Amino acid sequence: MRKRKFSVFGVGCIIVALLAMGCGTDSKNDTAPADETAVLEQENEVSDAGGDAENPKEDSNKLVSEKDIHIGVTSMTLKEAVYGFVNEAMVKRAQEYGNVTVDWVACENDASVQMSQVEGYIQQGVDIIVIEPARSDACVKMVEACNDAGIPVINMNAAITGIQVDYRVDSNSELVGQMQVEKFVELYGTDKPAKVAVIGGSVGDECAETITKAVQEACGKYDNIEVVLTQMHQNWDRQLAMNTMENLCVQYPDLNAIFSNNDTMALGCMKAAQDAEIADNIYFFGADWDQDSAELILGGATNLYVVNKGASDQGIKMADMAVDIVNGREPAYDEEVDGTKIKYSVMSMVGPENIKEEVQAKYPELLK
Repeated sequence: MRKRKFSVFGVGCIIVALLAMGCGTDSKNDTAPADETAVLEQENEVSDAGGDAENPKEDSNKLVSEKDIHIGVTSMTLKEAVYGFVNEAMVKRAQEYGNVTVDWVACENDASVQMSQVEGYIQQGVDIIVIEPARSDACVKMVEACNDAGIPVINMNAAITGIQVDYRVDSNSELVGQMQVEKFVELYGTDKPAKVAVIGGSVGDECAETITKAVQEACGKYDNIEVVLTQMHQNWDRQLAMNTMENLCVQYPDLNAIFSNNDTMALGCMKAAQDAEIADNIYFFGADWDQDSAELILGGATNLYVVNKGASDQGIKMADMAVDIVNGREPAYDEEVDGTKIKYSVMSMVGPENIKEEVQAKYPELLK
């Protein structure tokens, strides 16, 4: 059962997505900027800096936590660039409070290592733990251990299954898939046949499976689109995606689009298509907005589009949510799904049309 808190997000984002543009809002704001620099400014100046009954602050220009707070984070990996942006933004946001600290470790997709990391945080006596599950179905004991210790949990990204977690911060994975397909339709049209393939992440990863399903369902709305292959890839691996693409180049040299769950696999597919000399006829879609993608689009790639999932915004929202929870305040959220209150990051579609604006916001050094 889905319960929604009053928010522009539920309607505004879907409408914008169908127009193949980026979207997102804070539940206390009517609009939200597409770029991450503007997000930082808006979050500081509007959504959380001001005081109200649920979220009291000392004044309108300073973030305040009534308690000293130690946040422990365990993520799937730190090897992908997107995690660096989430981490950096979360730490910076914590520093703005003055009495909030963040520790961050990665389990590198090993659930047993993640369990040890959670136990370590419990022994340290952290105030709240953020868990991005290595496996969605392998976190029951972790959450139970936190509950027994009286430590609240925030679920980051892919949903934890098998046990109730009250709060979650995520990009809207369903919307990622919708944005990819709608952008392709905008570029390609609906008046001629289109053969496409879906390149998914790990089987069992809720984020990967949600994006993949959303792409499939969005494609199903158009009679001219044929999904010739949907293939999942363990650990969202670039080389595995390249191998899949090499086979696709042989079987379907007339392929029109690749919808990938992340930038890494999208660029692997693009490289394989370039080697097969058919890349110019294919649109490649990714998600994460990595620097490699920025450099390629700046360099003239007109057939590469990626969803900026709002990594910096996600880090900000995780810090703010953690502070509110530990201080006994109800954090802002966009919707409630099966008892979990979810806050989504701001997202946008990045391509040749808006590349300089988006690069200026996230990778300004590339414009020098």
